[in-house]
Amino acid sequence: MINISDRQKEVLRCLIYNDDYIPVRKISTKLNVSEKTIYRDLKSMEGLLNSYKIKLSTRKGKGVKLAASEQNKNILLFELGQTRKDIEMTGSLRWKNILLYLLWISPNSSSIHKLSNMFFVGETSIVNDFKNIEKKLHNTSLKLIKDHEGTSIIGDEYNIRCMINDLIMKQYINRARSQVRYDTRLNDENYNQLCAYFSEELIISVENTLVQIEKELGYELGYVYFINIITHILIAIERIKEDKHNELENIEVREVDLHMYRIIIEAFQDLERQLNISLPDSEIRHIFLHISSAGVEGITESKAPNNDIKTNDNIKDKFFEELINEVSKALNNNFVTNSQLKDSLYMHISSMINRINFNIKITCPLLQDTMDEFPEMFSLIRDIVSKLCEKYYSDLTINDDEICYIVLYFQAALEQHREKYNIVVVCSTGVGTSYLLKGRIQQNYPNLHVVDVLPVKQLQDYDFSEIDLVISTIRIDNLLDEDIPVAYTSALFDKDDVNTVTKILENLNEERNDIYGR
Repeated sequence: MINISDRQKEVLRCLIYNDDYIPVRKISTKLNVSEKTIYRDLKSMEGLLNSYKIKLSTRKGKGVKLAASEQNKNILLFELGQTRKDIEMTGSLRWKNILLYLLWISPNSSSIHKLSNMFFVGETSIVNDFKNIEKKLHNTSLKLIKDHEGTSIIGDEYNIRCMINDLIMKQYINRARSQVRYDTRLNDENYNQLCAYFSEELIISVENTLVQIEKELGYELGYVYFINIITHILIAIERIKEDKHNELENIEVREVDLHMYRIIIEAFQDLERQLNISLPDSEIRHIFLHISSAGVEGITESKAPNNDIKTNDNIKDKFFEELINEVSKALNNNFVTNSQLKDSLYMHISSMINRINFNIKITCPLLQDTMDEFPEMFSLIRDIVSKLCEKYYSDLTINDDEICYIVLYFQAALEQHREKYNIVVVCSTGVGTSYLLKGRIQQNYPNLHVVDVLPVKQLQDYDFSEIDLVISTIRIDNLLDEDIPVAYTSALFDKDDVNTVTKILENLNEERNDIYGR
């Protein structure tokens, strides 16, 4: 554990939690000591900060801040140890914090004693946390290694990054709380998740690079692929900058879209110059595989990328047709005639098969919620997909994150209704979840007709003259010119959301005789 006083730890926490300059006067007032004492503490901790590749930056009239990557600040925060209040709030998630810490420092190790001091718990508790970590790592290529040098996580670089991505993106995903920004495709929740681990400047640079690639290609990636690719690139850059990475495995691709590959190379050459880093060829190749195997949204068929790099169309078609037929039979519902489901799901399945062929992994932040909300559906889809994989793709394994998206497509189709009442749904978590939200709204409110499901960027140009209500999973307060009521809900539209919409409808329709309800 870091051997400094409790006051000095609080000084460092103040600086870690503030990205901008903070006046020394403000720190001294908070800790009830003199400014001289704070200056003395800062001077004495310079050597410590240097060991974490962190510099103290001072600016006259503004104060002091830490100049470092978010990764290094997070590692320092881990090693400062959590406060008692933090432990009370996040005790059940402690093992995930330990796992994330060990992943960030991999292949380096940490001792049980050090982790015990960091998290204010006994060594027995840390040993029990290791059991949870081992369960999490079960059926992955990652291993928790405990030897005389300490405890570490060992495995191939790509899977280490995938696990970091999984832990970051599955935190606090139910509702977006902060204001929508005009300069990013990322929804507020994902943006805030990333800002907890990466600098805002780096996030913007990486997003701008990916957006530039989209412009050159002539289409946008589906949102779920967009956020997953950004997160993987951010993690890669941080691990390369801190020299805590191994070379990625070189995956052989039979055919390469040279036009796409050239666009990606040129875009990342600009990013390398901007960040003063050098990305190995294997990194560019993996980025190419991520983008070429991603789904798309809002494009015409003529602009869609070729997603058949390594799959046989005939086999893929049979897989898809049997999936639709088997689910239809099991649920006694004719999905075969649902053209909207078939078009969207076919594109997703096509991309999914290529991703799995290339060992490209995406994270579904709604996985646990979906498993809790639709356990029978999840189990059914998982069993059917597993059997079809054995039949058509015996060497492939489809993980639960991929299963989750398939479940959301079918659940959305199951909950569709035809009754009319004009509302618009705004949801940025992807096509599958958007249409699931639409279906659940209509299931709870038979008189509501969802006219459109919109991404944020289309709001300002949309004609709301015939719309009575907007239901959104993200904050859009300043994006609507019209005086239209907005109900903010979660993507899965739970009981709390039903209550929220019911109250708004009651207020909205006081003058009407028929109050719309569940």
